[in-house]
Amino acid sequence: MNGTVTTRLLNEIKKIHQNTDDQKLFFIENPTNLQQFEGYIFGPIDSPYYGYKFKIRINIPERYPYVPPTIKLLTPILHPNIDLKGNICMDTLKDAWKPILGIATALISLISLLSDPNPKDPLNKDITDLFNNKTEYFEIIKKHCEKYAIPV
Repeated sequence: MNGTVTTRLLNEIKKIHQNTDDQKLFFIENPTNLQQFEGYIFGPIDSPYYGYKFKIRINIPERYPYVPPTIKLLTPILHPNIDLKGNICMDTLKDAWKPILGIATALISLISLLSDPNPKDPLNKDITDLFNNKTEYFEIIKKHCEKYAIPV
């Protein structure tokens, strides 16, 4: 990883740690390896994930910021756009990525996805099939969170 990328990542992480508003949404553990590090996102208020936090792993590619980071959920989660292995289907991490974006923007987009799933682009068909029945959808997700997620 070149010095420019390292400097940018260190600045991004420093800003995340300094911004107390962001810390209510997510935080990154102190990384010892800037190509792969971990942190947590918090379930947004208007979602069945509220009251829980979820461990994530962020991988930074060699060509960052021209290529998006890869973010994976390590805490098992049920979501239409996240598969059972924690892979995420989100345009911000693919086609919509631009070098001006950063780790914080990607994490805010992920939190937004928790509130507003895209059932037209699913990775988890079983939970997507329940999406139209909001009561059952919320109940199943809440039970799953109680079993696997970290209460806050």
